[in-house]
Amino acid sequence: MVRKDYLLRVIEQFAAFLEKILFHKQAGDYAGAEQQIDATVKTLVGLDPEILYAMGTDQILSTIIGDAKFDVDLCLVIAELYNQKADVARAGNAEKLEIECLEKSFLLYAEAIRHGCDNRSYRDRILALIASLRQHEVTHILRLKFMWYYEFCGLFAKAEDVLYELVESGQESIKNIGMEFYRRLIDKEDVLLAVGNLPRNEVEEGYLHFSKMAGSTIGTT
Repeated sequence: MVRKDYLLRVIEQFAAFLEKILFHKQAGDYAGAEQQIDATVKTLVGLDPEILYAMGTDQILSTIIGDAKFDVDLCLVIAELYNQKADVARAGNAEKLEIECLEKSFLLYAEAIRHGCDNRSYRDRILALIASLRQHEVTHILRLKFMWYYEFCGLFAKAEDVLYELVESGQESIKNIGMEFYRRLIDKEDVLLAVGNLPRNEVEEGYLHFSKMAGSTIGTT
């Protein structure tokens, strides 16, 4: 009960802070929005903002959110704070900072989903983060996470687009990754493949293509 009450207070407080952040942004007061983001970090995360911003995503996950007992709510709070900070950086033409904040926001949201957060509430937000990041040069590891999330959402054609971006980048390991991707899709129902804009015939063609790339003679049946 104590834990539940604490989480409700955090959620309520964050909603109030977020409302103030959005108010400043809508008024074009990005300096005020940034000050409000920093105040939220201090109050809800309990850290000096500069300390949080200097951390990598892995460090945030291990030292703040926790490995043994993953704090999904805190993960979501920090993810959205980075999302808001990315908007402020974009308004100030600070592209490097914007990309860094977008990446951390996406990775934290993805971890929250992996730890059981209801994807329906955050799907559009995460897809928007991916769309923004795909406009920039990002690592192949990050692209693999995009691919994972698209597949998780049933957006199979989008996942395939990322797969071929990785192929074009010359990643050798992508051959086996591609084969495993198509194997998973082959096991899905036709209706799900159709909804994901990747019908069965295209899945089978893709699998054969990657089988040849990887030097495999395994068929699709």
